Amino acid sequence: MWLVLVLLLGVGAAVAVAAVRCHVGQRDLRRAERLADGREFDLEPIELAFLAGNLGALTVTEMYEGGRLIASRSGEVTLTTPGAARTGTGAGAGAAAGDGAGDGFEAVVVRSLGSALTGDLKTLLRAVDGSPEAKALRARLAAHGLADDEELVERVRRVNRRTPVLIGAVAVACAVAGAWTGTHRGLWPTPPAVSLLAAFLVPFAAALWINQVSWPPLRSATAPGERVLEAARGAEVRQGTMTVALWGLTALPAGHDLRTCDAATRVLRKVKRARQQRRRYQCGGGIGCGV
Repeated sequence: MWLVLVLLLGVGAAVAVAAVRCHVGQRDLRRAERLADGREFDLEPIELAFLAGNLGALTVTEMYEGGRLIASRSGEVTLTTPGAARTGTGAGAGAAAGDGAGDGFEAVVVRSLGSALTGDLKTLLRAVDGSPEAKALRARLAAHGLADDEELVERVRRVNRRTPVLIGAVAVACAVAGAWTGTHRGLWPTPPAVSLLAAFLVPFAAALWINQVSWPPLRSATAPGERVLEAARGAEVRQGTMTVALWGLTALPAGHDLRTCDAATRVLRKVKRARQQRRRYQCGGGIGCGV
């Protein structure tokens, strides 16, 4: 009897610890957001671009407008500043600090294109959005409660990954307890069915709660961040690169080189996906798999 009780208590304690850790992580995750609620913020274009998910688009547009980058109809962009390509900090990064795309984001473009000076636009945008500089910008905005802290989100999600193990442990513990009580009915202080139901439902419900709340989205903007972003979008800014920061490359005129370049990359990627699907289909049918 004591072995069964220890087993059930151990599983219950493990679920309780996981629930507490999840609750603490959620509290820490939302603390900065609660402090930001009701405050006023005057953000730079690069910060608004991050919240809107247009960080790479703003960086590339400012480089294009400054003559430091050209876009082709083939979907590729090319640096026009070889000096920056050699150093990784030259005209691109220096101009970035003055023009609004600061924090070395133009240096990210230079690093991504490398010595070839040319690269695919979509790949370049992803490189900027996933760069260490973008993570540092996110951390600063998270400190103000305008974006979710990536480390805290990962900490909460880490608890979630253990939920299947917790649920399995609850099921195993109750199965063992059920088998034991079935052969030792006289030693159980309460009816076995009631005891097993309580021993199962309480930790199981806690595990389900963990599973529900421990998958916070990796949002670019929290609720206060969305409020600031919507206020900026409602300010009727219809000129300059600010429109790109708020709306992306679609804010550029229809015939703009960057929009043409972006459309070309989309077409090329669709063609590439179609070829990959066709190749998988052919390999599935045993045709041309050795090619």
